[in-house]
Amino acid sequence: MSGYAPRVQWKRTDLKRAGFRAHTVLDFDGNSGAPISDPARFCWNLNTSRAGGRRSGAMSSCAPVFLLDGFGNTRLNGGIRHCMSEPLSKNIFWTQGKVTAEQRAHLSGHSGCVIWITGLSASGKSTIATELERELFSQGKFTYLLDGDNTRHGLCSDLGFSPEDRRENIRRVGEVVRLFADAGIICITAFISPYRSDREEARRIAPPGKFIEVFVNAPLEVCEHRDPKGLYARAHTGEIKEFTGVSAPYEPPVNPELELHTDKLSVAECVSAILAKLDQMSAIIDGAPAADGKKD
Repeated sequence: MSGYAPRVQWKRTDLKRAGFRAHTVLDFDGNSGAPISDPARFCWNLNTSRAGGRRSGAMSSCAPVFLLDGFGNTRLNGGIRHCMSEPLSKNIFWTQGKVTAEQRAHLSGHSGCVIWITGLSASGKSTIATELERELFSQGKFTYLLDGDNTRHGLCSDLGFSPEDRRENIRRVGEVVRLFADAGIICITAFISPYRSDREEARRIAPPGKFIEVFVNAPLEVCEHRDPKGLYARAHTGEIKEFTGVSAPYEPPVNPELELHTDKLSVAECVSAILAKLDQMSAIIDGAPAADGKKD
């Protein structure tokens, strides 16, 4: 790795000994810009610049990092990315329950799944998600909504909006919705989730075949015109940093299960489209008849 002197190579075990947890991988192989001459100092800077850039003056315990030493480890092609949390303890074991997902589905009349709604701020994600939850509930379905702003009041309250924090945010939510789906609940999420790789990781975490990605596709200019919370205006003045669509990227889905153009469709039409897709997916997953009485 060019510019990365052996004297500053830190192995993962060294960082674990120093109190880091393995959430973030940093790879300095020359492909991600200038090499880091002092990894220890860089770790300090990264961990003390949490929550929108405020420095705490002490090593933070959230989203710590470890550095790849580059010798025999998997190369990551540069940059910063999150990986699945790896338990620090090796003395833990998975406890298998005695109630299966199939048994839960038989009891409730439907299986659990994840409806992952992604799109720009003000594209209509939360509006559609809340109406979808209400409609599913009125149909007697077990359902629950996880909204991006809401989870940042608790589960992810220690995270800001840097790329690494956004990735950790989605990783945590991905693990939570997997549990909901396994419990037989139709879990709806409304998250910007701007990075494709993070959404794909959420899909990988979810029970196989039970992840429905819904792209709420509204042009940026439409979202800026709506701006119900005034966030775009503040982002354009520089008051809000790392705002998706203005000063941070959004990577649209390449092949979502469903794409909704909310500059053309009403909320009711969007909800109906998701329900139709859910019926179709249920017929495939559960082997149950679709709404028209036929199997796909």
